[in-house]
Amino acid sequence: ETAEMAATLLEEGRRTPAGVFLSQDAAALGAVARAGLTRPLPEEVTSLVPARFAGPERSWVGISGRARTVAYNPKRVRPGQLPQSLEEVAGARRARWGIAPLNASFQSQMAVYHALKGPEALERLLRSMVKAQPRRYPRNSAIVDAVASGEIDWGLVNHYYAWEAKKERPDLPVENFFMPEGDASSFVNVAGAAWLSDDPDALALIRFLLGEEAQRYFATETFEYPLVAGVAPPVALQPLDELRTPDVDYARVSDVLPQTLAKINESGLSRN
Repeated sequence: ETAEMAATLLEEGRRTPAGVFLSQDAAALGAVARAGLTRPLPEEVTSLVPARFAGPERSWVGISGRARTVAYNPKRVRPGQLPQSLEEVAGARRARWGIAPLNASFQSQMAVYHALKGPEALERLLRSMVKAQPRRYPRNSAIVDAVASGEIDWGLVNHYYAWEAKKERPDLPVENFFMPEGDASSFVNVAGAAWLSDDPDALALIRFLLGEEAQRYFATETFEYPLVAGVAPPVALQPLDELRTPDVDYARVSDVLPQTLAKINESGLSRN
């Protein structure tokens, strides 16, 4: 898992045999970069992606994008009835909705909220979510299945889970809604890579992951956002440049993640 790999790298320090850190979470990249373990990537590499998806001082580069969305059943609810922000999610007390509080993507979203608005605001949000009594699920895919079956009307997921499910079942009644309020509500996390050694093969791997072949793979096989211009997603995704995403210091998100996890646990949200 990404967090375990980051912890290993921090323990190994300069003694690590790794040449590249490939992470599914930008906060982990921020932690490794803050520890001084990354090498600055060439500008021609980081300039391939939008500036918001590359680390400060070219310490890492995003490979693919993962937007947090509301997956909903269009047969049961209309977009105008869905929450427009995380605060509205927490206020949906009589709605039939779901959450995966032990999932890393939800935890990262809460850490972004924590980094942007502070610990007290996070505590209020979590308390409100607990009062709303959502159904808890072990993973995002289970939320999508519950939405499609009508068990719940909507749930918080990463955008690609709906498309993965529809790949096998195109008529599945599940759509994505992107909350328009910005900040952590429309957080786009990235899988990314950091260069750890002077091994030229390590840099070649990062260049390959940003090349057309790899970017097209992410777009067509995992339904993630390709970050390099010229590679279009194969499905009707809202363009990245139209999403209101927060300006996030991912090193700061990494710093608050342990406290965020503790607050999620203390809130009782992770308990059935």
